[in-house]
Amino acid sequence: MNKTKKLKGPDNVLKFRQHLAMDQEEFAALIGVGQTAVSHYEQGRRIPVYSVAKNIITLAREKKYNLTWDDLYG
Repeated sequence: MNKTKKLKGPDNVLKFRQHLAMDQEEFAALIGVGQTAVSHYEQGRRIPVYSVAKNIITLAREKKYNLTWDDLYG
């Protein structure tokens, strides 16, 4: 049985990006923001706006990665 561990706060973006084996710049290009924004998300200085969060969740679903709205905003 494959259990997905729920993460808290900004770690969700970081862990997902690491799961994809991408650097911040590559990940940022996929979700439609700059590298600095990804850095801010991962450090908890900012949270993704709705449109960016939607891009992150869509990408997660495409990659079969369990990431929800609550994971991003929780």
